[in-house]
Amino acid sequence: MTIKFGDVLYIDTRYRPEAGSFSKPKDMEGDRYRVGQWYFCRDLFHSQLYNCTLFFFSHDTTKGHCVAAFMRAVEEMLDVQPRSDFGPTQRKTIMWVKPSRWWTVRAMRRSLFTILLRAGNQYLPLKHNFTEALFSDPYTLGTQYATMRFFAGYTVYTGKKRGWFNQFYSNGMLFGSIANSEIDKLLVKP
Repeated sequence: MTIKFGDVLYIDTRYRPEAGSFSKPKDMEGDRYRVGQWYFCRDLFHSQLYNCTLFFFSHDTTKGHCVAAFMRAVEEMLDVQPRSDFGPTQRKTIMWVKPSRWWTVRAMRRSLFTILLRAGNQYLPLKHNFTEALFSDPYTLGTQYATMRFFAGYTVYTGKKRGWFNQFYSNGMLFGSIANSEIDKLLVKP
């Protein structure tokens, strides 16, 4: 089935997941997707996101449009090709995401992608608060230098660690904190 932005997908889920949770469809029954397990922990979901073609994201009530607009702005800035597709389900707190392979084939990009989806909850298109929304999530706030470097076009990760926050957390004070010069070596241009 080809899905386009705005097409409503119908889902069956046993409970209302916490905002910021992720799930893949388990199967289809008629015209409805049966949703599998919901994951609030992004790290647990990342392995399922590898080469994923469709998943569901739980957001604050009626914020699906904000998340989609935020991610469209993200992908425009990064010139992601092809672009991801987003749309609503019949549930006011759950949207569907058809991610671009650009995000799903590389582990570090998958990690950042899930953080950015959560940050999109705070985006208000009429207010144009992109930067405020981008750093509304503690994982981007704690990795500001790496996040800005990524948005400047340094989108290839050369390191071995897993997880955006685990690799790039930097406050300049704590043991294990990473220096900007090290981030420059880890995030390079394609």
